[in-house]
Amino acid sequence: MGFNAVVICVAVVMYIFSSAYVNKRNIFCVAAAALLILLSVIFPDRIFMLPEDVKALDSRAPVRLFPLVHLFSDLISWNFILFYVGSSLVGLMLCLSRLPEKIACALINRTRHLTMVVPALMMFTGILSAFAGCGAAVTVMVPLAINLCTSLGLNPALLVSAVVMAANLEFALCLTAGEGAMAFGDFALMDFGDFFVHGGRLSVFACGLFGLAAASTVHSFFFRKHKDRMAQMEKSNRVRIFPCAVFAVFVAGLAVLSCFRMRFVPSYGIFACLCALVGILGCAVKFREDLKQIFHAFDWRTLVQIPGVLVVTAALRETGVLYALAEILSGLGGTSVLLNFILILASSLVFCTVMDGLCFMVPFLCVASVLAEKCGCNPFLFTSAVALGSGLGSSVFPWSSKNSIAACRILKEHETPSSLGQWAKTGIIFAVTGAVVSGAVLWMAWGGR
Repeated sequence: MGFNAVVICVAVVMYIFSSAYVNKRNIFCVAAAALLILLSVIFPDRIFMLPEDVKALDSRAPVRLFPLVHLFSDLISWNFILFYVGSSLVGLMLCLSRLPEKIACALINRTRHLTMVVPALMMFTGILSAFAGCGAAVTVMVPLAINLCTSLGLNPALLVSAVVMAANLEFALCLTAGEGAMAFGDFALMDFGDFFVHGGRLSVFACGLFGLAAASTVHSFFFRKHKDRMAQMEKSNRVRIFPCAVFAVFVAGLAVLSCFRMRFVPSYGIFACLCALVGILGCAVKFREDLKQIFHAFDWRTLVQIPGVLVVTAALRETGVLYALAEILSGLGGTSVLLNFILILASSLVFCTVMDGLCFMVPFLCVASVLAEKCGCNPFLFTSAVALGSGLGSSVFPWSSKNSIAACRILKEHETPSSLGQWAKTGIIFAVTGAVVSGAVLWMAWGGR
């Protein structure tokens, strides 16, 4: 085994502690990456393989320095990081515009009963999460759900969990949804449009919407006992045009880049950061006080976590650990494409109930791709199953995602804590329903072709 065992131990420890202490996941991921880089400097050509031209050099200095050069030039995807920063800030600016809140209030005011409101709010949350980001969607929709339930005299925990589940489902199904989708796009070299239609077929976003529609319909039955008419929600203040314009330019720009078949390349990260910079400068003039909320809401932990996860995944890949894991899975599923598809979807769902979504997705996308080669099918089928399962799995328990934890914290502040049993019951039903429907749609679009 040699250094393979060392890399496995470091990765396992990172996964355990980053899942157990979600708020400190960035520290554990960076520490694991730093340890692997240090080991590769002390023991060259054991973790990260040296190129032949570097091996041929007489001096030992380039051999020792290669892991550091490899880190900044190859292991860390700067486009991934730039796009995460830019898209997250632009999504949070949309919250500043008050437009999402105004649309959600309009949906509530036009609906007569709570059983009709729940699917509408969940679908809207999912779409908002896909384009503005999961964190932005939770920031807008959780307080709104609490206010709605308070006006109806209901415990808001059930509706808040429904809203968070809908936001988590889109975790990796649209390029602007969050770090999971960006990792998916970076790995599969997908552009913005490929998340909607890829190769002339339905892609993961449409599959996720079908799953969300089915799961939100089933979820509405938990509110069937509430027969009273809906209370009218107060309309939010006037919509701010400038943040809406920045967001519209951002989405339109991504669509234009997709038309030119610009894959997930540096142009995306640079464009996202330029849009964010323009938005920040404009908001600094008009909404300086509110701008502080954007930087407070920005997920700095994930920004630090991303490089650590990429380095650990690269170490697992270059030492052959991920290929060995693919061999184990192929032994379970054989050469059956359908059986392996179900295995990957189910594994992603189960593991992401207890693991950080990004920590799981980045390495498992590599495993799914290798497994697809062994089965002789299109890798997009298996990698999309990983994306779908990761989003659904993060909805099951209150600790399954950072958004769920943030929502529980807000509920606690309002003195209406969520019950673990209630969240798990609704979360399991939501995840299973979404997995069956979205998985079936994905299979009909991509299976056996």
